[in-house]
Amino acid sequence: MLTRNSQFAFMSSEERAYTTIRRLILSRKYYEGYRFKYDELAKMLAMSKTPIVSALSRLTQEGLVEHKQNSGYKVARISGGGLGRTTKSDISSLADTLSIESTDGYDRVLTPPTASLNQAVYDVIKGHILKSKFVPGQKLVYSDLEKELGVSKTPIITALSRLEGEGYVRLIRNSGYYVREFTFEEVEDLLKARQALELANLDFVLARHTKDDLRDLERIHHEHTNYSSPSYDETRLANNRRFHLRIVAMGRNSLMIKYITHLYDFFDLKMKFNFSFLLPERLKEENVEHGQIVAALRQGSRIRLRKALRLNLASPIKDILRYMKDNQG
Repeated sequence: MLTRNSQFAFMSSEERAYTTIRRLILSRKYYEGYRFKYDELAKMLAMSKTPIVSALSRLTQEGLVEHKQNSGYKVARISGGGLGRTTKSDISSLADTLSIESTDGYDRVLTPPTASLNQAVYDVIKGHILKSKFVPGQKLVYSDLEKELGVSKTPIITALSRLEGEGYVRLIRNSGYYVREFTFEEVEDLLKARQALELANLDFVLARHTKDDLRDLERIHHEHTNYSSPSYDETRLANNRRFHLRIVAMGRNSLMIKYITHLYDFFDLKMKFNFSFLLPERLKEENVEHGQIVAALRQGSRIRLRKALRLNLASPIKDILRYMKDNQG
């Protein structure tokens, strides 16, 4: 049950670690260049090192955290100025804000401040939508959500209103909220918008990426290339997402990261079908295209990089839209 004293109990350890560390970075509790210490995080979050490393790796892909071999994770430089430095008052405020409680004798959860109840409800509902627990066209019933989350209707309405503004749900007058269904035209716009933003972000990438960024991208590319599958399955789709969002994060522009990630979430929400309709040749082509992107970044060639990324983003669009058009309804 989601209550003010145990709002994150329903989350996995990795999700709790990710959500908490991300908020502490964005709220400037952790300043630019701050180096994370596993033992301190493990003590604060009351969990093992494994989910913390997973959370930090995820934040690295978003550009909020940097990783250096033999050095560890630290807070990355954020576009638009530094995050500021941690002060004694920050630490005191953090201690007053966060507390740890025992839940079942084995696991202990981080209790966020009361003000984040709305955020916690939002996170759960959005997560259910993205993971297809709530499917397109489904009505979101207040009483069901109240029972599942253990909260009143107010934070639920607040969360649904926010999700409506972001395009995940729609409100039908005198009927209620429904999980958003996307039209063919909306998906086409989504794919083209994603392409335009990723290409626009390349100037930031070329100006701000590091050698560590390139090594990390090459590692992701290597894993993607060595993944063996006869068809374009969910794992390959997830690997492709990791590759592209890692490039986006290299630009260290927080707004670009936010909006492009949002488009990828929309893409995942709509693309709930098997990608086996893509020909096996497409898998090989994608590996080659990713290799060309990595090589262009290594060379620092803006022309080659734009050409390689544009080709990689445009290649599957026709196949995806043709499949959707043939299978509408």
